[in-house]
Amino acid sequence: MFIDNTSSDLKNLEALSSLRESHIRHLCKTIRYEFHDANHVLF
Repeated sequence: MFIDNTSSDLKNLEALSSLRESHIRHLCKTIRYEFHDANHVLF
């Protein structure tokens, strides 16, 4: 369910719209969501 919702949302992004469905699904399986406080520096 999560992968289906995420992949449909990612397909709507212009930067990822040219990717094939299989590539977007692979991204959904490997990416993770992280929450950071405001002004947190990411490297």
